[in-house]
Amino acid sequence: MNEQHCFRKGRSTITNLCIFKQNIIDSFNNGAQTDVIYTEMERTFDKIDYDLLIIKLKGYGFKYPYELV
Repeated sequence: MNEQHCFRKGRSTITNLCIFKQNIIDSFNNGAQTDVIYTEMERTFDKIDYDLLIIKLKGYGFKYPYELV
């Protein structure tokens, strides 16, 4: 099943939310769990403290700018 809603004729954030709402209701009625991850990428990198990002990446083993230690 194709769940892509962005840039598709007849599909929008509204149709996406309707399907999502139905999935939540179905999960609730079946006693199942639904996990959700929200992502918003617009302007994300405009708000980053790049010095802090470099420090955190180094902490995870990345060597600035692109190498994995």
